[in-house]
Amino acid sequence: MATKDNSSNFNFHTPFGADAFKFFQDFKNPGLEVNTLLESHRKNMQTIEAAQKAAAETLKELTQAQSQYARQTMEDLTGLMRHLMASGNNLQEKLELQSKSLKANVEKAVSHNHAISGILNQSQSKVVNLTNNRFNQYVDEMKNLVKKNAKKS
Repeated sequence: MATKDNSSNFNFHTPFGADAFKFFQDFKNPGLEVNTLLESHRKNMQTIEAAQKAAAETLKELTQAQSQYARQTMEDLTGLMRHLMASGNNLQEKLELQSKSLKANVEKAVSHNHAISGILNQSQSKVVNLTNNRFNQYVDEMKNLVKKNAKKS
């Protein structure tokens, strides 16, 4: 009796090589469907990979936002210093410039923090949805597997 080679069904990478699951696929145990369990595990790994990819994309987006904010802040400070140096010795004018600049910078900081929070919330929602959906699928898979095994008995 020839055995079917199912190794092509499991093409995800492992540190143990492509044949790491071959032993388990050929394992025969009444009531235990190894291929179904391996397929479920493959889907779990895909979900983890997707969550990691989403986290990496978020990190990239955060880095870009922080870089842009830092660059803009330095430009604003440089402009303020030039303006203060050009204003001469008028203390009143310098105080007005500094207070206006302070107000504008606080508003920019609040806006930046709001943008960063939005990026993080969006990423968190994406990862939670990915894992929650996979968990629900897994529960359904295991219910179906139990039902299928109960019918065989």
